[in-house]
Amino acid sequence: MKCLFYIAGDVSNYSTINYELNGQTQNTFFAAHALYNLFKPDKVIALLPDSLVKDNVSDEECYKNLVINRAKELNFAGMEEFMNKVEIRKIPNVGIASAIQCENGAPKKEKNKEGREVLKRLPYNEKRSSIFIFNAIYAIFKDEACDEYLVDLTHGTNVLVSIVMNVGALFNAKFYSAPVMGMPGKDSIVNIVELTDVVQATNDSLMIRSSIENLDERYFKDYSNKLRKLNPTTFKEEEKEVLNRVKGTDVNVVIDFLWNIRNGFTVNVVKSMNDLKNIINQLEEDLEKLKSFYKNWEEHKDFQGETLLVLSDLDSTLKVKDLLIEGNDLEKLNYLLDLYIKASIYDKALSLARELPVAICLNKVGGGTFDDKDEKYKHCNEIVTSYLRLRYSDLVELRNTLMHGGLSTDMKPKVDDKGNITPGKTVTKNKIEDFVKRELRKDFDKIVNFLSSA
Repeated sequence: MKCLFYIAGDVSNYSTINYELNGQTQNTFFAAHALYNLFKPDKVIALLPDSLVKDNVSDEECYKNLVINRAKELNFAGMEEFMNKVEIRKIPNVGIASAIQCENGAPKKEKNKEGREVLKRLPYNEKRSSIFIFNAIYAIFKDEACDEYLVDLTHGTNVLVSIVMNVGALFNAKFYSAPVMGMPGKDSIVNIVELTDVVQATNDSLMIRSSIENLDERYFKDYSNKLRKLNPTTFKEEEKEVLNRVKGTDVNVVIDFLWNIRNGFTVNVVKSMNDLKNIINQLEEDLEKLKSFYKNWEEHKDFQGETLLVLSDLDSTLKVKDLLIEGNDLEKLNYLLDLYIKASIYDKALSLARELPVAICLNKVGGGTFDDKDEKYKHCNEIVTSYLRLRYSDLVELRNTLMHGGLSTDMKPKVDDKGNITPGKTVTKNKIEDFVKRELRKDFDKIVNFLSSA
């Protein structure tokens, strides 16, 4: 089911104009009606701010009659039929305004100082939290359960437009707005602007940042395909040079880096840090150039039709710099342990804390290979294992528990002949979290200090 949502506005002074979208034109006096004719949705929902009208019986009828009366004043046919299809959902607003006064569903009129007949209005003054308004609008969107949401943001206060846009971003929504500034002449043409790409760009950039902060490449929105479609040949020489480099940006290097971190391929992580540095440094330089182009947009007007380039995607990708450090590989792994702890990736934190001391020991005794046939490895592994079991058994036990999914000798689960499994020991979520967040780094440092003095 396709649904059109729009924020109801005061149409009492609107004039008929031509709304244009994708080469199609509709002549009417408000954008939602034009979008209805263009898209033929199954359902139309007007979000009626409680600041717009006040009636002793029905605000909903008052608003419908407000629209129908304006249509009659403009000799505009067919509006009554449209309004009969509109379902109205009242929404809370906030701020100071004046609401149109109605009685029994009919807007009331009075004469102003000049003797002209105008709509009678009542003062409106409400203080409400933005989250309250967000929740009220979210509940309406959720309750409709539409397959596709078409959202008109042409009318409404700044607060309502912002909140409706943010609510709609959580659904399968497309956004439209018809920018009319001042009083357009009769039958003027206004282009309806689709804002869906802007909402998607915001969501993608936030996901990229979240992916990097949480060390999880699965949130990362790969925008490299869009960049490859850039056509720099149509730009000025200085612009072309930057766009050619940006077009070749391989964000898969970032994705692979995060994949290695999440899956615990720590050796690959430290190696890919070097690959990332060159890419990130160049991207940082190019982003600064691009920002200067957009800041001085009057001198770079060729960019105004470019929709494939989203600066916030590039900027969000630069967050990966926070994960890069200088130093040798062991120092990088030591730093990676802190990243795992901060990102609450407990199994990888415990595993690294268990194995890294062995690597540090191997470095101390002149090097070696993680292989049971290597005497130096056997020596280091025995030292670390003995010390851990003697002093820090929680580290070993919790590491085995997480790495084996609870199916380990430490947990001692029992399996019967009917296929039932009974836990032998219980390790709570709080115990794991408290240990990793509070104790793991301290215990690891004590192990390393022991190895340096052994």
